[in-house]
This record gives sequence, structure tokens and C-alpha cells, in this order.
Amino acid sequence: MADTATVVTMRGNSRRISRSVLALAVVGALALAACHPAPTTPIEFNPVPIASWRTDGVGRATLLVGDVLYVGGDFGTVSSPNGSTSMDKANLAAFDINTGALISGFTAHTNGTVQTLAHDGTRLYVGGEFTSVNGQSRARLAALDPATGAVDQGWYTQSYGNVYALAIGGGQLFVGGSFSTIANTARSRVASFDLGTGSITSFNPSPDGTVGAITASAIVATIGDGKQSKNGRKFAAWPGPEPTPLKRSSGGKDHLGDPHQRHVLPPSSSIEGANQTRIARRMS
Repeated sequence: MADTATVVTMRGNSRRISRSVLALAVVGALALAACHPAPTTPIEFNPVPIASWRTDGVGRATLLVGDVLYVGGDFGTVSSPNGSTSMDKANLAAFDINTGALISGFTAHTNGTVQTLAHDGTRLYVGGEFTSVNGQSRARLAALDPATGAVDQGWYTQSYGNVYALAIGGGQLFVGGSFSTIANTARSRVASFDLGTGSITSFNPSPDGTVGAITASAIVATIGDGKQSKNGRKFAAWPGPEPTPLKRSSGGKDHLGDPHQRHVLPPSSSIEGANQTRIARRMS
């Protein structure tokens, strides 16, 4: 049984947009905290910078994919640690994290600032304030070959406003920014695209302010024989708060399931999580 939920966050206020069955991600956070307790002594860092390649401007987005670190921002060139080598890399560059060296074979020059990056295992998605990549028309959103930086000819869309946030989850690319139209479709500041087809989806929360951050996660809940639940209400409530928009209908529970319910469900039951998207306003 797949669970889906979408939450929009604006300056600390949350509004439920759509809902099937909600499973909270709080379990993962609690498990992580249990596995990684706070250190008893403070962690200290060496304040002396390590010699490395550097840009002549500002880095605004980083993304680590395997052994490659992508850096996007507002710059024109990158230079070697001793300054003896300088290469044109307009607003986007890639580095080997093992050696720190620039990956010279990756070239994706943009004519405007790169604000955000995402990777789906096949494509590198780039969002920002540009209108072209490697001389090809790509308005503020593009898909690239992560190895070479070449523009993906099979993926094309136009954003009529800046793109500040990208996230991948649930087979979709979520896009946030200041646009009102994207892919020739009316979308106020947030949209999503199907990763398989590249088509824009029906996802349309329409926040009333520029979006500067998006997170998305895809988790699946699998429940065994529902007949072991006392009634349908308890079965529906097991993954978390019951599928109604009012918190009080779940008895105020904010955890994943009820201990008794987890005990009586058969061993085949498991929780891998829920689909969830969080969107935050961009603060200027």
C-alpha cells in the first residue's frame, strides 16, 4: 500500500495540500538520533584552508554524485591551487573528490547564475537564472550528461522565471522558483516533471511566494493481513495519523503507528516510509 503526502511550508506555517495515507518521517529521524548520539566533546575543524581549485566568483550550489562534486554559481573561471592553471568554466564545474582536481572533460557553460542542482542517476539537472547552456537555448532549467556536461537533447522545457530549487523523489523532478509558467503550463512557483516521460505532472500546490528550497523523499509502507486489525479505522491509522485533514482525528498521535497495532500485525508487515515533499519560501 503506497502512502503519499505533500506539505507546503511558508515561514513556519504548514498547509496540507493533498493526501492519500500519511506515514510520518519522524521514525527515520528518531532512528538516526538513536544510532548517532550527540558527541560528548566538541568537534574541532582546522581553520586553515586546504589548497584546492577555486573559482573567481561565488559558488551557490553543490552536489556530490559518487566521486564527483558539481559546483554551480556565479563565476567565469576556475584556477588550480597554485594559480598556474586557469580554465573557463562559466557558472558550473566538476571536481574529483579523491584528488580535488578539476574534471576538465566536463563542460557546461551557462550565460547566467546556476542556483541549484539535482541528479536522478542518469541526468544532471541544472536550475538557475540562465537562458542558454553550451550555446543552446535552455531557459533556467536544463538536463545534462553528468559525465561531459553535454545538453540532453531528449529533455527540454522552458521556465518563465528563475529556478532556485530542485529535488528528486517518487519518480519526479520537483522544481521551485519565481516562475508563473513552466513547460508552457501555468504553475505558480512550483511544478514537477515525470522522470520517465519528462512531462509536467498535475502537481500544483501554488504557493504565494518565491520558493527557495524543496526536499522530496519516497518511502513505501507495506502492511500485512488487515483482518488482524480491530476495525477499518485502526487499520487506516496504523501507518500514522488517519487519512483526514484534521490532526485531532488521529488522537494527537505524531508517531508512525500504534505500538499495539505493530504488535498484532504479522511479520510480513514493514514500513519503508512515505512520499513527502516540503517546500520553503526563498528569503531575499
